[in-house]
Amino acid sequence: MAEYEYPVTDLVVVNYNKLQQKDAVEAANMYSACVEQGFFYLDLGDSKSDVILQTVNELFEVTKDYKPLGLDHGNVENQKDGCEGLRVGY
Repeated sequence: MAEYEYPVTDLVVVNYNKLQQKDAVEAANMYSACVEQGFFYLDLGDSKSDVILQTVNELFEVTKDYKPLGLDHGNVENQKDGCEGLRVGY
């Protein structure tokens, strides 16, 4: 392993297709990664995972059209925002 300025670790790679096929070894591999490291790479590289990747891409597109809702516009220039009272007390 190459020397890095910051600590690095190798993450376990879990194959999604094997999980769908109920592969006990792959499920144990994922469980172990969750317990020991808390993270793992999810391999979506095989052709059966194309649907998931397409759905993820569509989800990212939805967030581009995000518009905040509600009546609270946040801070408005030259208007009190409620913080002034706290500043006076300190």
